[in-house]
Amino acid sequence: MHKLTATFRIVTPMFISGADQTKAELRAPSIKGALRFWWRALNWSRLNNEKNLNQNEVLKALRREERLLFGDADDSGQSRILIKLDKELVGSVSGDQLLDNDQRRKYLGYGLFTMGENRQRFAITEDEIFNIDILLKRKVTEGQHQQLIDSIKLLGMLGGVGSRCRRGFGSLEVQSLNGEKYEYNSLDDYRSSVSNLLKIDTSSSNEPSYTAISRNVRVVYGPQNIRSEEAHRHIGGQYEAFRTQHQHEPRKKFFGLPLGGLGYDKKNRRASPLFFHIHPIGNKFVPVILYIPAKFHKKYSSHNFSLVEEFVNAYREEANS
Repeated sequence: MHKLTATFRIVTPMFISGADQTKAELRAPSIKGALRFWWRALNWSRLNNEKNLNQNEVLKALRREERLLFGDADDSGQSRILIKLDKELVGSVSGDQLLDNDQRRKYLGYGLFTMGENRQRFAITEDEIFNIDILLKRKVTEGQHQQLIDSIKLLGMLGGVGSRCRRGFGSLEVQSLNGEKYEYNSLDDYRSSVSNLLKIDTSSSNEPSYTAISRNVRVVYGPQNIRSEEAHRHIGGQYEAFRTQHQHEPRKKFFGLPLGGLGYDKKNRRASPLFFHIHPIGNKFVPVILYIPAKFHKKYSSHNFSLVEEFVNAYREEANS
C-alpha cells in the first residue's frame, strides 16, 4: 500500500470524546469524518462543472464517489483508505476549568461547560502534536490521491475536529504532509496557500445545496496575537458583540439553527455557514473566518445571508483598522 503521512498540531482545546464521556479522546474515525466533510466541500464544484447534471444528479454522483473512497458512513461498505494515529490522544481538562471567567470563549463554546442541565465536556489541550498515516489501497486513483491531499490541507489550514469546531475549538495546523512543510512565518504566505487551495472554476452560478466551496466563499483574517487563546477571544468578542447588537433581528436565524427565543425556530437544524479557525503564523496566531454560503434549509425556500455578511464585513473592517 502507498500512504500519506501528515503531522498535525492542536491549536485550540479540542472537545471530543468516545464512549467514555469523562475524558476527551481523539481516534482515527474522527479524523476520517473530518476528511470526508472537507472532501465533500471541495468536490461539489468539480462535479458541478465537469458534468452536465442537475443538482440532484450532482449530489448522487458526489455520494457515489464518496462511498468509493471512504466507504459507507456506517462502515458497511469497504473504504479505499485506512487511517492510523501514531499515538493515543486523551485529555481530562474540563470545559469549566478551561473557560472559567472567559466570557468571550464561553460565548463560542456553548455546551462545553456546565450551565443549567448541560454537563461540561472534556478537552485535549492545545499544542499536542500527532501524526496520521493514511494507507491507500491499490484502487485509489491519481485523482482520488490528489483529492485526499487537498482535503488534508484544508482540514489543517482552515478546519478543526470536535465539538464547536466551527467556532474555533479544536483548530488544527497541518505542519507537514509527506515531508513537505506547511508551517508559515508570514501571513501573506499563509493567505496565498489558502487562496490556491480554494481556487475553483467560477464559471458556474449554481448554489450548493449543502456546505461546499463555491465562487461565493470568502476568507477574512483578523489581527495576529501572541497566544492562541487571545486570537480566539478576539473573534469571540467581535461575534458576541455583533450578535447581541442584532439579537432581535429575524435574519439572525441564518447564523444557524436551532435558534431559541420567542418566535424563533427551535426544531429545525442547519449548521452555520461561518467557520472560525485559529492558525499559527510564526510565533503568533491569527483568527480566521471562512464563510461558506449554501442553500439554507428546505423550510426556507428563500434565504437571506445579508446579516451574516454584515458580520463578515464588519470583522474585516475592524481587523484592518
